[in-house]
Amino acid sequence: MTALGRQAGAVRDVRDVAVLGSQTALSRPIGRALAATGLEVQSGGLQTGADTATTRGAPSVVVLISSLRMPAGSVRAAWSRIADSRSRRDAVSAVELARRSGATTLIAVSSVFAATQQVHSGRTKSSPLPESGAALAIEAAADRFAHLGGESIILRLGWPYGANDPITSRLIDAAAKGWQLLDGPPEAIIPTVAVADAATAVTSALRAAPAGCYDVTDDTPHTQGELAAALQTGTGRRLHPLYDSRWGNGPLFGRSWVADNARFKQSTRWQPRWPDAAPHLAALCRIHPSGSRALSRGRVSSQRRWTSR
Repeated sequence: MTALGRQAGAVRDVRDVAVLGSQTALSRPIGRALAATGLEVQSGGLQTGADTATTRGAPSVVVLISSLRMPAGSVRAAWSRIADSRSRRDAVSAVELARRSGATTLIAVSSVFAATQQVHSGRTKSSPLPESGAALAIEAAADRFAHLGGESIILRLGWPYGANDPITSRLIDAAAKGWQLLDGPPEAIIPTVAVADAATAVTSALRAAPAGCYDVTDDTPHTQGELAAALQTGTGRRLHPLYDSRWGNGPLFGRSWVADNARFKQSTRWQPRWPDAAPHLAALCRIHPSGSRALSRGRVSSQRRWTSR
């Protein structure tokens, strides 16, 4: 990876920021969090957004957002690889244009699952998750931005779960029917971060993080088994394994992933509002339409069994 620019931490004097990338569950929360700090926020896709930003006047900061792709079968996976290649080209072009127009800082919202720190049988393997192709694309753009003399900050998020996250919704929908889609090894550790906390991490990085690459996760690592138990608690349903062809040919998150938020917290004083994903995920089940219906059915069923005795 290219050296990412300024290494000494200092508070940045920023007035405006462009948030670029496809619309994801992270886009609006990040935009709102930045606007809440008093910044003027422009937004758009990688192509139209970059052009708009430079037409209005070059922002000093560009935020590139990626997201985990939904798992896919072999045919969709092939098309996804083509889309990832296009995303990489568009992301690099966008940051080149932004840098030429005067942007000084880039924040790339990437993913822990784009890293090489996957653990299997006690050994670390070089095997980014296939669904992290968009994250790999913006990390390439961050390298290019730094090569052009800009300052790049890469934030590798754990699984950004939340009410509007497609993966979270799919998991809760399945759990409400009694099915468990977290189908990897129960002992595998899955780094997580709430979407709202990911958004505040971006503002914290903008304010104080030195250039570099950081893991952004909550404070309580959980195994797939523990997260599945949280889904079971939240929906009130006993979960059973299910092979769903829409998830592709392997487990969603694979084996354990190594992530450590200590360096980011020390650099920025960022603290997650939700430090533990398990109770938060269970609470999301209760307010999600599918999860709340399942919980209501479970209560009615229990009452009927009690009164029939």
